[in-house]
Amino acid sequence: MQSAPVPPPFPVQNPQTFANNQPQPQETATPQYEDDDIYDDEEYNQFTYNQPKFYQTAFYAPYFNVSTMDVLNRLRKSLWPFCTKNGIYDDDDKVDLYGPIWIMITLIVEIAIVGFINHHIELATLEIEVLNGKLSNQSRSYAYYSLDKVAKCAFVVYFYFLLNPLFIMLIVKYTMNIAEISFLWLFGIYGYSYTIFVLTTILNVVPLEWLRWAFVAGSGLVSLCVIIAELVRNLREKIVGPNVLKFGMLCLFLVGSHTIFVVSLKRYFLVT
Repeated sequence: MQSAPVPPPFPVQNPQTFANNQPQPQETATPQYEDDDIYDDEEYNQFTYNQPKFYQTAFYAPYFNVSTMDVLNRLRKSLWPFCTKNGIYDDDDKVDLYGPIWIMITLIVEIAIVGFINHHIELATLEIEVLNGKLSNQSRSYAYYSLDKVAKCAFVVYFYFLLNPLFIMLIVKYTMNIAEISFLWLFGIYGYSYTIFVLTTILNVVPLEWLRWAFVAGSGLVSLCVIIAELVRNLREKIVGPNVLKFGMLCLFLVGSHTIFVVSLKRYFLVT
């Protein structure tokens, strides 16, 4: 005969219920001491201290770390902006100063060389006119070439390349309230936009005045289109409402400054 089960001497509880009934350890908050704030401040100060300042050469070192293919690709885009859908810096967001600075230096050297060649062309033309009797020795005015023009040209080019991006940045930031623009980006755009001048300036040795004007004016138009296209491409979403009129005024400023530069280049620096 099977005996009945003997009940346990104490009540059996569910193990999970038993675990839940146990006292849980209390989480204690880590006290915040003033020393922690001091440590954070010291770490932040040490980090900012190690960062190069804008007046140190190490600050600009990353802007010269660019490959030859990147520079050539940006030069190609700036020569004919109407046939590319991407901006100058669209393929790589890193702005470089290597290309723009060398474009400025090359342009200054070219202007000096072309002015010197035009000087000798003018002298040869005067001699031919004297030999043919079209000009007498007494009434002849000798052409001369002054090296002061080279220094003045360098000053004007660097002055123009530095002040124009600065004015544009101030106009965009403080009148259009668009903070997403930097001076170095504008400087790079300006530098690459003058690639066309490097090619057409050397063509000013052609002894045809109307053709010289055509080369310089065409270069100014292409350069202006590059700058405006880059501004529209990067500020398209912000040019709404009142900013449309302000951007139109900015474009008029660009047209005026470009016209002054082109006329100065043709009337003063590319002549004897």
